[in-house]
Amino acid sequence: MAGHKPFRELAEPILRDPARRRRAEAYRAEVRRLAALGDVRRARAYTQEQLAQAMGKPQTHISRLEHQTDLYVSTLRRYVEAMGGQLEVRAVFPDATLTIDRFGQLAESPPEEEPVGPAGETAQRADRARRRRSTTATAAPMPTGG
Repeated sequence: MAGHKPFRELAEPILRDPARRRRAEAYRAEVRRLAALGDVRRARAYTQEQLAQAMGKPQTHISRLEHQTDLYVSTLRRYVEAMGGQLEVRAVFPDATLTIDRFGQLAESPPEEEPVGPAGETAQRADRARRRRSTTATAAPMPTGG
């Protein structure tokens, strides 16, 4: 196949360079350290079916969640709380670690609007944009000094 190389050939420069090899090993260790949702569920001794029942969802919903790579924080919070836990989100900086706790309030009042436009805009957003355009188009010209 044109443009394709065997993995061994691609990995060889990394394996030969000690610094690159250390970085690659550190990355692999970090990936192994991070727990996937299914790992968390199994560590808490829940089956997908038990967790689905606790969340009031079908088992297929839990399976889908566990295979997604991007979740709403509110969804993740409900997942953890269904097992009796509490979700904590922290921002870790070299000089400080800050806990982000506003997600609970946001999740309690989900948006009431559903996307209606082709770009996913909501009815209220589209209405505001229409009003801005009409205001701009009908504005009287500014008087000039003279």
